Amino acid sequence: MKLRLCYKPTRPTLSTFMAKLLLLTAFLPMVVLNNPALASTGLSMTTGFDNNLIHATRPDSRYLEILVTTPDLDSFHRQQQRLPLNVALVLDRSGSMAHQDKLRHVKKAALAILDKLRPGDRFSLITYDDYATVLIASQPVEGLSHARSLINSIHPGGSTNMQAGLEEGYRQLRRYSSPRSTNRVLLFSDGQANVGITSPQRLGNIALDEAGNSISLSTFGVGCDFNENLMAALAENGLGMYYFIDSSGSIAEILAREFRAVEQVVATDIRIEVQFADDINIAQVMANRYEIKKNRVIMYGGDLSAGERRRFQIRIHPPAHKSGNFEAGGVKMSYRPAGQDYLECRQEPMQLRYLTDARTIENGRNDAISERSSIFEAHHARSQAADAVDRGDLRKAQAILAQAQQDMDHKAKNSKRLQKELSEIDSYAAALRKPLNNMERGRIQKSVKYDSYVLEGC
Repeated sequence: MKLRLCYKPTRPTLSTFMAKLLLLTAFLPMVVLNNPALASTGLSMTTGFDNNLIHATRPDSRYLEILVTTPDLDSFHRQQQRLPLNVALVLDRSGSMAHQDKLRHVKKAALAILDKLRPGDRFSLITYDDYATVLIASQPVEGLSHARSLINSIHPGGSTNMQAGLEEGYRQLRRYSSPRSTNRVLLFSDGQANVGITSPQRLGNIALDEAGNSISLSTFGVGCDFNENLMAALAENGLGMYYFIDSSGSIAEILAREFRAVEQVVATDIRIEVQFADDINIAQVMANRYEIKKNRVIMYGGDLSAGERRRFQIRIHPPAHKSGNFEAGGVKMSYRPAGQDYLECRQEPMQLRYLTDARTIENGRNDAISERSSIFEAHHARSQAADAVDRGDLRKAQAILAQAQQDMDHKAKNSKRLQKELSEIDSYAAALRKPLNNMERGRIQKSVKYDSYVLEGC
């Protein structure tokens, strides 16, 4: 594995080079001593195939797995590494928030967020219905004595102008955003955008643009009526996390999880770029946000906190080839250490080996990666079935699940994890055969999609 800083090289003169070298050697010890993040919080990347041995004349699919991990810092070190938070809380107060006590639960969450802030942090509060209202302009937490009464005074209003709330949240953060702080919008909604920009793609582009300004977005879907595809896409483009809140009891746990992540961020703007050899076909990418450009896959991992990890998989179809080693391409990871404005990179080559002995090839299988590949496929099947249900094509959904059951049945015999996945597929298929009201079906649909989202994000 190679480690290097990403930069555009110039051709210095010898005297310029020596001057820079002397400056660097004088400065480097100070960087390491004064910024422990540079010394101890680098990401590691592990790559591997479920089997890197291929039959020369009868090649079948292979899964490439890429695992990105952070160091697990001790509690004291985590406290030392915490960057100031610059948070904008954006709350949906549309009329539907009055139902099932949703607004009361969200206000409770807002008060809990206040309790988690520390001196040196900044906070702003925006509500939106037909338009956005700034209840608290961005300010240091030390001046928030009136915040609780303002939160408690929020009441339901009209429609859902998510665009207005989102843009105002970003506007409040942008005034004080810095690479030396963690800048995040927290967006809560129980419905679907129906005023202003309502297109998921156009709303997602807003989040994508601001992610380039080092401002991330986490979204919280409340209840069973919100557009989960929109909320997930906003979080993916915004390099944050999407959460599904289906009960008041889960809010405290979800907020604790989000704040652990925000407080202990060690790397941002994580990007995995996989360049495959020209004659390898890309069949499927298991990642929440990615692009495919010919034989190159670019996957985006957002931010990573201490002790977290991101796992990606790509299913490929390798070509037939003569026996021997085959250079399959390379993997490059880039990221920005928290609080820094430069990129670090790691890169690894990929190699397959072609043989003609079937038994040797079978013995080369990595059982752990193979098992995880099956889990990814099971979640992908359930997510596809859920999309078919949303389109009203119940027959298509049942066919997808039946095929997944068949594929998983023989794999699950010797694996408790795969038996659990098969049970989840069976349960979803059984639920779709029952008469369900809209609320029950909405909860099941969102749970299935959320499980897939969480799996592909970790």
